[in-house]
Amino acid sequence: MASAPAENTTRGGIDAAVLVASVRRALPILVIAAALAGAIAFLFLDRVPMYYRAETKLAVGVGTTNPAVLRQTLDGEVQLIRSRDIAGEVVAALSLGERLEYQNAAEGGAPLRDILVTLGLVRDLRALSPEERVLAIYDDNLVVEAASRSPVIRVGFWSTDPVLAAEAASAVAGAYAALRQSVADESVALDARIADLQAAIAADERRAAELRTDLAAMPALDEAARTALVDERRTALGDAERARSDADAIRAAIGEGTAPLAVAAFSEDPAIVALRDEQAALRAELGREIVARPLGNPRIAEIGTRLGEIDAAMKAEAPRIADALAAEAERLAARIAGIDAQLADADAAAAAAREVEALAESIAADRAALDAALRRQAALTQGGTLPNSVRVMSPAAVPQAPGWPDVVGLTALAFAATLLAGIVLLVLRDIVSGRAFRRTPFEPLADLDLPSPAAGRMRRAHDAEIARAPTREPTLALEIDAESTLGTVADSIAGRRRIVVTLAEESDAEGRPLAAVALARALANRDRTVVLVDLHADGADETALGEAPELIGFSDLLSGEASFAQAIFRDRRSRAHFIPAGSRPVEPTMLAGERLSTLLTALDHTYDHVVLDCPDDTIARIAPGADAALVASEYASTDPRTVRAVARVARASDAHVFYLLVEPTRRSPERAEAA
Repeated sequence: MASAPAENTTRGGIDAAVLVASVRRALPILVIAAALAGAIAFLFLDRVPMYYRAETKLAVGVGTTNPAVLRQTLDGEVQLIRSRDIAGEVVAALSLGERLEYQNAAEGGAPLRDILVTLGLVRDLRALSPEERVLAIYDDNLVVEAASRSPVIRVGFWSTDPVLAAEAASAVAGAYAALRQSVADESVALDARIADLQAAIAADERRAAELRTDLAAMPALDEAARTALVDERRTALGDAERARSDADAIRAAIGEGTAPLAVAAFSEDPAIVALRDEQAALRAELGREIVARPLGNPRIAEIGTRLGEIDAAMKAEAPRIADALAAEAERLAARIAGIDAQLADADAAAAAAREVEALAESIAADRAALDAALRRQAALTQGGTLPNSVRVMSPAAVPQAPGWPDVVGLTALAFAATLLAGIVLLVLRDIVSGRAFRRTPFEPLADLDLPSPAAGRMRRAHDAEIARAPTREPTLALEIDAESTLGTVADSIAGRRRIVVTLAEESDAEGRPLAAVALARALANRDRTVVLVDLHADGADETALGEAPELIGFSDLLSGEASFAQAIFRDRRSRAHFIPAGSRPVEPTMLAGERLSTLLTALDHTYDHVVLDCPDDTIARIAPGADAALVASEYASTDPRTVRAVARVARASDAHVFYLLVEPTRRSPERAEAA
C-alpha cells in the first residue's frame, strides 16, 4: 500500500537573512581579496608618472543673451582653440617636439600608454610621422571646456613638468586671442567687402533691367537683314550720286543753250528717245530728198523746219529731266537716311545686348565673390555669432601638486569596487543556485492531477472539419511518496531542459499512471514554459489534458505531414502545452534519423522544459539527449521491476534519474477475478 500523502514544497520569495548570512561568512575572504586589489592598484599607480594640470580662463564677449546661441558660439570657439593652426603655433613656440616627455611618449616610453595601446584603447603613435606624434600627444594633453551658463572658456594642459603645463596653457590662450583678433579684423574687412559687392550687384541689376526694357522696343536685325540693308544703302548712294551728277550736267548744257545728249539720263529719257528717233528718220529722208532733187524741193524745207522743232523740243525737255533727276536724288538721299537710322538702331541694340552680357558676367563674378566672402565670414564665426572680444581672466599658474593619479583615492576605489563585486557575485550565486529562496508549501499532487470535465466542450483539429471531443476520463490518480514527492522532483529539475518520463512496467489495468501530465502541470504552475510530448498510443494523456484522442501529433511531425502549429495543443487546466502521439503509433524505426533531433532541438529552444512521456521501446532513442528522467512505479524502489526500469534509462542516458511511487491502478471486476 502506498504511503500517506505528504505536502510538497516549492520556492518562494528571496530570503534576505540567507543572503546576509552568506555574505557574513564570506566577508573575511572578500576583504582580503579587496585588500589585495587595493595593494596591486597602489603599486601600479606608484609607478605611473605624475601629471600636473595648469589652467587659464578666457572671457569671450558675445553680444547675445540667448542660451542656445551662447552655447553654439562657445562650442565653435572650443573647436577653434583645438584647431590645427593653434596647435602648430604652440608646438613650434614651445619646441614640444624636443621635450623629453614628448619624445618618450612618441617612442613608447610611457608605461600607461603602452598598456592602453596593448588593450586597443588608444592608437599606436609609432605608426605616425614625428610631427603627427607630437600633435597627437599635444591634443591628448589639451583640455578645453566651455562654461555651461556664462561666456567663459577654461583652457587646461597636462604635463609631467608643472612649468611646461603652465606655459602651454598660457601659450594656447595667447595664440587663440591673437587668432581671434586677426579674425575680427578680417571680419570687419569682409563686412565692407560684402556691402560693396551687394551695392555693385544691385546697380548692375538695375542697369541690366533698363537695357532689357530698351531692347524690347528696338528692332532686332539678324546678320542677313543687316547685310541686305548695307547693300541697299550702297546701291541707293551710287544712284543718288549719278542722278545728282546727271542733273548738274543737264543744267550746265541748258545754260550753254545745247542739248545734253552726252548725259545718259537725258539721252535715255523716253521722250528724248522718241524725238531722237524722229530726228534720225528725218535726217535720213533729208539725205534722200537732197540726192533726188537738190534744188527747189519743198520737202527739204519742211524737213529742215521739223528738225529745228525737234532740237527746240529736246532743249525744252532738258529742264524737266534735270528736275526729275534732282527729285530722284533727293528720294534716294531720304532712303539712305532711313537706312542709316535703321543701322544706327541695330548698332545701338547690339551695343545694349553686349552691355547686358557684360553686366551679366559682372553680376555673376560679383555674386561668386559675395558667396566666397559670406562663406569665409561663416567660417570665421563657425556658423554662429562672432565674439567681439577675448580677454584672459586668470593666467595659468604653475601647479604645486599633481592632478593625476590620485593614488589614495584610486586605491580606495579599487578596494571598494572589488569588495562590492565580490558581494554581488556571491548574491548572484546564491540566487542562481536557489539557496536564497524561501521554501513555501505547495498544493498536494492529487489536486493537480484531477482530470477536467470535458462534457459539452469541443475542439476542432487545425486542418480537419470533424469535431473531436474526449471520450473518457483517466482512471488513475497519483499519490505522493514521502521519500520522493512530485514537488521535490519539480524543484530539482528546474535547471534541466529535457525530461524523460517512463513507467516501471506496462500495467494490465484499465489505465496507466499519468506521471508526465502531473509533472508538466507542476512545472507550469512554477511559472515555467513546458511542453509535454506523448509517445504512447493509448490517448490517455490527451484525455487527461482535455482533448480527444487521435489528434495530429508527434508521428505526423516526424513524417513531415504536419507543422508545430497543427500539432501543439494547450492543457485545459494549466499553461502547459502538449503534443499528442499523432495519427499513427510512434514506432522505434521512426525515431532513427536527423528529423527527431531537429524537432527536439526546436522544442528545447522554445520551452524551458520538454517532458517526453515514453513507452519502453522508445527509451533507447529518446533518453540519450535527456537532462533528467522520472521513473514512475507502482512498486517500491527496491522492487526488481523498478530497478530494471531505472537501469534501462541509465544504460541509454547520463541523465539524473528520479523515482516516483504511484498508487496502483483500479482494475475492473473481470480483470480482478482473472488475476
